[in-house]
Amino acid sequence: MPEGDRTEDIDKIEEELKEEKEKKNEEEINKEEKEFEGMEALINAIEEEKEEFKDKYLRALANYENLRKRAIQERQKTYELAQEELFRKILPILDDFKGAFESFNNSEKHKDDYKSFYEGIRLVRSNFENLLKIHNIEPFESLGEKFDPSKHEAIHVIEHNDEEEGKILEETECGYKIRDKVLRPAKVIVAKRGEENQDKNNEENKNEGGKAE
Repeated sequence: MPEGDRTEDIDKIEEELKEEKEKKNEEEINKEEKEFEGMEALINAIEEEKEEFKDKYLRALANYENLRKRAIQERQKTYELAQEELFRKILPILDDFKGAFESFNNSEKHKDDYKSFYEGIRLVRSNFENLLKIHNIEPFESLGEKFDPSKHEAIHVIEHNDEEEGKILEETECGYKIRDKVLRPAKVIVAKRGEENQDKNNEENKNEGGKAE
């Protein structure tokens, strides 16, 4: 074989080998790029899944916190209702103590004969009142106040022309509040103007209204 033909064959082979190597390298590069793209897609999917789980966790945590707060509120409300019912039943006992003291105070003889018993009852009453105070239960004043149906119960009405209409003249049973809520309304006797006096007041108010105009 001539030397020139052999050289051409060698060049051709080398060219084919070079092309084959480049082709192989390109295939490997494409394969690596595809693998990289696959890994990148997997990472993105994992990130999205992580965010989804995080969102679900935060939602579940918020729901749990709301349920916990609601349970605490309901438990507190149940406790307060039970507390109100209990002390509403206890208050008449305190009224009896008050009546017993009034009986003692009206008789000097009882004070002398039953001094120790009197002091014992006084101590029990004091402890009782302190117990009520601990539970935010305190009496409220009614005597001389204007009648308020939200905290007073009128058991009797007396015509009294010298007093303001609706003024409380006497308190027959003390009223109590628990926190800002009326636990027991006060039983009271209320003043009422006589019809003749009431008509006079209405006429005076009418005249005053006319002058103002």
